[in-house]
Amino acid sequence: MRELAAKAGVSPATPYNLLSTKTNLLTLVVMEEFKIFRSKMKVIDDLTGLDHLLATIELLSVHYADDREFYFGFQAAAGTAGENSLGPILMQQGRNLFREMVALAVEEQKGEVQLDLDMITDILLRNMRATVEAWYVDGWSNSHFKAVFAYSARLILLPALQGTAGERIRAELKALQAQFSEVFQHAA
Repeated sequence: MRELAAKAGVSPATPYNLLSTKTNLLTLVVMEEFKIFRSKMKVIDDLTGLDHLLATIELLSVHYADDREFYFGFQAAAGTAGENSLGPILMQQGRNLFREMVALAVEEQKGEVQLDLDMITDILLRNMRATVEAWYVDGWSNSHFKAVFAYSARLILLPALQGTAGERIRAELKALQAQFSEVFQHAA
């Protein structure tokens, strides 16, 4: 908070007086980040269902990669456990953004969904966060991060997709796997 005050050219007490805690400040940052990302999503407004969901996932990986250092710092701030954790705030905002998209992507298959869409959404969000953490911890390139982000999201969605959508996702998985399989072979 002192650094924030110094950069803003105000008294060290000012951020505390306005926001009272670091968690409140970071909550505002989360809310602003989701607002910024939602405005970026306007470029994919014409897409529907699975196309919209996959385009959003792609856009999110680009959004993260465009400001890598910020998201690495943000990951560190969000990663703590306890009452000051940003995890629950991020999860709720993520649910607000992705839940309907997941439902529409699955429902457009016109099949009977046997899987819990809330659970799929939560696992998708947790996977995204884990992928960002791995990108940070393992020092992946941005292109590797984006490929793993796309690949793992498709793995989570695949069981809920049928017919041509399922076939499409399997083909995309094969193509993405080819992009980074060599990296995983060397890690083994």
